[in-house]
Amino acid sequence: MKKIIFLLIILFVLLTFIISCGGHFFNPRYYYNKNNSLASGGAPDTGPEALPEQVPADEDPFKLPEDYNNPNYQFSADKFKTWLFKASFQGDKLPIYNFFDDSSRNWIPGGADWNNISGEYYNGKDGENYVKSGPLTVGITALKVYKYAGNNPLYSSLGYLPGRMDRFNFYSINGKASLASLKQYLIAVDTYSKFVFAFGAITGTETVMGDKVPNAFEAVEKHGEKKAFYEYDPIGYVTENGSIILYDHYKREFVDSPTTYMPKDHNFDNRAKPEPTGHGYSPYRPLNSSSKDPAPEDEQKIFKESINKIKGIHPQGFKYRNYSGYMLNGKNQLDLNLWKAGNYGGRSFALYSYTFENGNGIDAPNISVTVEYYNNSKPKETKTYRVKTITSKFKAVYENVTNTSDTVIVSLVKVNNKDSISFDGTSLDPDFKDFGPIFTDRVLNAEFKGQDTGSMKNLVYKFSADGSEFTLSYEEQYLDWFTYKWRTKSYSYKLARFDDSLSQQFTAIYEVAPGGTFGNYGRVVLRSKDGEVDKLIKTSTTLGKLWGLGTADSDLGLGYDADRQNK
Repeated sequence: MKKIIFLLIILFVLLTFIISCGGHFFNPRYYYNKNNSLASGGAPDTGPEALPEQVPADEDPFKLPEDYNNPNYQFSADKFKTWLFKASFQGDKLPIYNFFDDSSRNWIPGGADWNNISGEYYNGKDGENYVKSGPLTVGITALKVYKYAGNNPLYSSLGYLPGRMDRFNFYSINGKASLASLKQYLIAVDTYSKFVFAFGAITGTETVMGDKVPNAFEAVEKHGEKKAFYEYDPIGYVTENGSIILYDHYKREFVDSPTTYMPKDHNFDNRAKPEPTGHGYSPYRPLNSSSKDPAPEDEQKIFKESINKIKGIHPQGFKYRNYSGYMLNGKNQLDLNLWKAGNYGGRSFALYSYTFENGNGIDAPNISVTVEYYNNSKPKETKTYRVKTITSKFKAVYENVTNTSDTVIVSLVKVNNKDSISFDGTSLDPDFKDFGPIFTDRVLNAEFKGQDTGSMKNLVYKFSADGSEFTLSYEEQYLDWFTYKWRTKSYSYKLARFDDSLSQQFTAIYEVAPGGTFGNYGRVVLRSKDGEVDKLIKTSTTLGKLWGLGTADSDLGLGYDADRQNK
């Protein structure tokens, strides 16, 4: 069976064109002589075929300071939060899609479509969406329209780089045209650029009245060129009044071959524009940013003006700490094997500070980078970089003033819709707040020892190289036949989850083996002592449930106090 890519249209409805010679004439038997429903073909496999490769910020089209990366481009992206979506179908097999406001209805959260994929929904009114061909119009009834905000229903978010899906909405419908079931994944809309993309591929069909209809779907990422749906040419765009305008190349290609249509990269010379004749390539196709040749003078001037503007807005510069190891899924347990496979240990250990130096509005400023390490475990380091070559209006090669073989790429980017820079591929957030390293990095290879008491001695915590595991051992006194003796206790702990708040990186939840009567989880907390940060460690004296361990603000229920022995 051919792997084909489905886009936008309900092919059940397309069976209105059932005649042996393939002509386009309406056949009402399609609606009145068919079974109540078609087999669904099973829920789609949404698992990604591979995890996405990291992209340096200067090569990331989602981060360039282009108009299409602004949520207010053309009109506010907020409209898509309240706009309802409807779909009707005309006789030439093309859809008529629109967004609209209706104060009597709104998106209802907590829904699930026919494949049990979560999404918001609203109930359509019978007849407001329809199928039309020739003189006959068939209203769509019992309709539910689904919106999947920031989540491709056919492909896991793990298959995309973090943050990319936030701007996309996906839409589907589940209804009937007379007796024909209409269960279709339709379009993806970029709420920033307002472009419309295909995202579904037909993976199964069923023959009804001599024509094929789809009954199963998968993501386009699993078919054809196996690239992200947003890398193909857009098939249309959304206007400020909610209409969806489809480009001619899509209309022509889809009508010619609706059951084998595939989105394409037509090798257009120009980027797509939200205009009726603005077809072109996707703004999100991979960039070729390898050039190190000087840009034209006018582009160099734009770069200098832009980076000096950023310097003026952020005179204190930027700070950065790599928090990628802080992974949280509500109060659910962390997949520790996956976390370990990501080699997250130690990434947040260093704090980077970027400050602008010199620069007079005409020349690009130097950038000084200072690295400070947690707990003063290594000396502070500072390097200064100056412009070597401006290669585009968004990018320049910088070189170390004391070691010219040390070069980095500095790019102009948008972060949280604010003008910023990326330095050597790292995007710098103007709103960054430093909460110190994540808990596991605070305890890399750390050892803590407690004070001996009359009933406990040799209390020791020993953490692993990535901080995700530790052993707690001690000797305790017990009474044996009227004689006090000492016995050794040892417990193994593994990271279960981080604290809910990034600001509380002085604590985490660990799973303990063997467990206790009330659960297998304990909170581990670092405290300051004698003016030293994170010198004292405590953990739960009574184990509990993962979700029921109180807060880190209180020492209630904590004990086994021990002091850090190494940095």
